[in-house]
Amino acid sequence: MDVAQPCNPARHFAAGAANKSLGPITAVQPRQRVQVHIQLPAIFWFAISAFNAICGVVLYILANTLLAPGGSTGAPVFLRPLLSMVAIVVFGGAALGIFGGSGPAAL
Repeated sequence: MDVAQPCNPARHFAAGAANKSLGPITAVQPRQRVQVHIQLPAIFWFAISAFNAICGVVLYILANTLLAPGGSTGAPVFLRPLLSMVAIVVFGGAALGIFGGSGPAAL
């Protein structure tokens, strides 16, 4: 039966390992708190802008297919150009939102 012997700390390391250089060691910078807290609203900003872009495209498609001239919907004539313009504005706002959500990296 083996008796537990006290642990010798020098025994756990290779004899020549302490003298070898691993090359230049750089310190890893911890992420700053402000950077982490700004990143979350930027992600939300991208998500909301993507949702607005999808809504703008869907509205434009609906305005030009359901309310097409000669259709039997009975919608007023001014509704198609109005909804098309609203869709373009919504899509443009989404594009600006995606640009703005990227922050200074986009400049």
